[in-house]
Amino acid sequence: MIHAVIVQDMLNIDTETSIYENGFFRKKLENFDLTSLINNVKNIQTNSEDQILGYSTDIYDDLEGSSKVQLKKLADHLMSYKVIKKYLKFPCLLKIRVLKAKFNEEALKNPSRAMLWHRDLDDMFSQIKIILPLNVNKTNNGAFSVASKKIASRDTILIDKKLQNELELSNNTYRIVDKLKVSDSTFRKYYKDYIYEHEGDSTDLLFVDTNRCYHKGGQIIDKDLERHIIHFHIGTPTNIFHPIILSSKDNVLNYFYSIFAKSVRLFMKINFFLLNKKINSKKRILD
Repeated sequence: MIHAVIVQDMLNIDTETSIYENGFFRKKLENFDLTSLINNVKNIQTNSEDQILGYSTDIYDDLEGSSKVQLKKLADHLMSYKVIKKYLKFPCLLKIRVLKAKFNEEALKNPSRAMLWHRDLDDMFSQIKIILPLNVNKTNNGAFSVASKKIASRDTILIDKKLQNELELSNNTYRIVDKLKVSDSTFRKYYKDYIYEHEGDSTDLLFVDTNRCYHKGGQIIDKDLERHIIHFHIGTPTNIFHPIILSSKDNVLNYFYSIFAKSVRLFMKINFFLLNKKINSKKRILD
């Protein structure tokens, strides 16, 4: 019965209620011409070395000034959506990343970090990342993947036993953190019916609570293909990337705000512990 309910919910991902049911929803972007930004991104040269480390290349700093202005206007437009204000308390745009990924054979064979299934730990509470492709994204050029939050509660972490064993034998110190992630083959073995692949173009928005949903960055499967995508990162004052948390101690007001936000984070950690619901305190082994 639970399986049937989740699959049924996955059919409703075009409605805002899906972010409460599944942790994500998709929406069409209307009345925004991104042609100049798309061309700017296309013309910036990158290599594929970052993919070996499990990440796409962030080219935001390399964009033309006009493209950054356009991104800011788009971000302001997205932040005005009522669903953002309803889902998050005191939402703030934390960062805009413009990512390019290329085919890399080594990365394809040995995916790491963002290319494995995981949840973010940026906050004790929720956050939203808005995903917007700038070129046509499909599975073969790295469509973003996300699974319904119903597959695992906040206090449960999925453990990929096969991946753990492989990493222990490899002695690769960089990939130690991958022990808390799940390979694509193992994840799909258990949860293939709960996965949404964000295939689309520059009109297809995806709103994801990445603190609640298991997700992974797409891998380029075919040679000579690329993926161009924007991430708008939105969080609350207790997010580790929030300006209040990162504020300089030279600013007295921000310093006290920072202490308050950190105190709230500490309180929530203690609360999770006392209720035996500490984030990732329970393990579910996937063989």
